[in-house]
Amino acid sequence: MDETIAIVGGGIAGASVAYHLSERTDASITVFERNAVGAETTARSTAVFRQMGDSALDPMKRYGMRLYNGFLSEPRANPRHQLIGRFEVATDDEHAAPLRAAEPPTGAYFEGEELEDVALVPELETDAVTGALYNPNAGVFSPVELTHEFVERARENGVEFLSNTEVADIETDDGGVAAVRTAEERCPTTRVVCAAGPWNLAVGRLAGLELPLRHTLAPIARLEPTTELPHPLPNIKHGASGYYFLGQPDGTVLVGHSPGSYADAGTEYEPETVPDTVPDEVRSGMTDAIERFLPSLLDAEIVEEWVGIRSLTPDGRPIVGPTAVDGFSIVAFNSEGIQLAPATGRVITANLTDETPPDYADVVSPSRFDGDWMED
Repeated sequence: MDETIAIVGGGIAGASVAYHLSERTDASITVFERNAVGAETTARSTAVFRQMGDSALDPMKRYGMRLYNGFLSEPRANPRHQLIGRFEVATDDEHAAPLRAAEPPTGAYFEGEELEDVALVPELETDAVTGALYNPNAGVFSPVELTHEFVERARENGVEFLSNTEVADIETDDGGVAAVRTAEERCPTTRVVCAAGPWNLAVGRLAGLELPLRHTLAPIARLEPTTELPHPLPNIKHGASGYYFLGQPDGTVLVGHSPGSYADAGTEYEPETVPDTVPDEVRSGMTDAIERFLPSLLDAEIVEEWVGIRSLTPDGRPIVGPTAVDGFSIVAFNSEGIQLAPATGRVITANLTDETPPDYADVVSPSRFDGDWMED
């Protein structure tokens, strides 16, 4: 059988893998998506792109930056990127210290009393801030359209995207993948790339694997201010509590809660059963965060809300590469999927084509873990 590659999941991760593979191999590539392409976890993303956080992932983000610059120069879709800047704020010395010591690729640290002298964010209650790490290069995309930037290029290279096609089973034979089954047909394949977001756990079990992932809820509410803001609100995050704000091009403001630690995460959620209503305790926390940092939004109306599911990995870094089942690879993020999807597509492509992997492949390799799910 000629080499065939089945990608499970048509969000930005699966689309990036499809695009990168289609640039480097003549294999037959099919993407299986249970809904519309980009319509599940990716669509629920805030789609922030910024170079801050774990410095070991900086090379991956730089690769993504270069690729997205190329996409934006010759777009196939309409990703609608907008620079807004980002503040990570601390409200005590303990949490201000790591921000003060950080060395982001772009940006600067400011003490709380300096903010009104260096930043035009009149909505931010600076008296509540001890210190802030600022990145002016942070921006937001339209996540579904950004996914289609990969999709359209992959289609030009012959990749087939099957929407509304859920994978029901993964057949294995002699320790390796043999076929993908949907409700309608059996599709023989030599490789499977699992890039299914919160469905990765269930898809892994179809291949006989128990992946080391946990789930956390990612609730978001869209606020419509009673008075139009004079400028798009930057991304403001309070790291200690996990609450954040994000201005939108239409003048609304998203307020959400980012995931906690792997140890604190839930074991697993069934995505289909999670209601699109912000839990009461998170809604209360949102109100407290608004009152503390952006009191002018206290009268804003909640015009939309939804709850996504994020996967967390044991060490906070993506898991990208082969598993114990021959031919079965995994792409799992610990959030930051918009930023890291380009580089993970490149890593998987190097794995499956025997190209020299990029230097950062070891940072995200499954080989850093032990367990029955790992390849020998």
